[in-house]
Amino acid sequence: MKTRIVIAVAVLIGVMAAQTKPAPKQETKEAPKPARQRVNTNASAFELAPQEKVQKAAGVAGASRGGGESASPMLLAPHMGKLYGPSPRLAWNFSRRVRKFVVVVMDENQEEIYRADVTRPEFQYPQDAPRLEPGKTYYWHVEPEPAAMDMGPSEPAGMKVLSDGELKELEQALSKIGPADSFEAGLARAQLFRDHGLWYDALGAYGELIEKNPNRSELYEQRAEIYAQLEPTKELAERDAARAKQK
Repeated sequence: MKTRIVIAVAVLIGVMAAQTKPAPKQETKEAPKPARQRVNTNASAFELAPQEKVQKAAGVAGASRGGGESASPMLLAPHMGKLYGPSPRLAWNFSRRVRKFVVVVMDENQEEIYRADVTRPEFQYPQDAPRLEPGKTYYWHVEPEPAAMDMGPSEPAGMKVLSDGELKELEQALSKIGPADSFEAGLARAQLFRDHGLWYDALGAYGELIEKNPNRSELYEQRAEIYAQLEPTKELAERDAARAKQK
């Protein structure tokens, strides 16, 4: 009898101890951060034709983007890209030190329509230069000067101006955004150019926005994702991505 009482007491004490034992601490997990929306771009959105086709159309053979036996400027543009605005910004890289560069623009009949001497690796096609007409294709290349045996011109890049129908469609979309006086409107215009695969116009719009708003990280991020679509501009993409992290 005493033995049964002792056992019952021991069981009762064990039950009470189990009830008073603090519950294990529940670990709280932080809600996952939403993934950053990436710009939906790809090389095919900006690149309309392969290098060989552009060279043949422009009447140039054997040129290479910074490669080959001779050193030549590397154009920071698609081999063939669409264009909306009348004054595209042209840019290139060149590892040699030269006195100047000669920028040459030709029409689709391989006739020169404009030539300019510049001292920096960039050039804004002037408003008063011959008009780049809707639906037509133009080619541009860069020649380093003074010329040397181991230096040559760049391969050409093509600019296909939007047709009248495409221009009308784009301008209707732009009219809904309105003038790019505010940051929001300017960004919407840049994104519209990007979504239409307009390399020169998109980069020009982002460049203007960054000049006015140098501390907006999203501008560097979005421009970096455009630069990342082409091999010649991937270094610029990395540079912009690094700037975005510093803002």
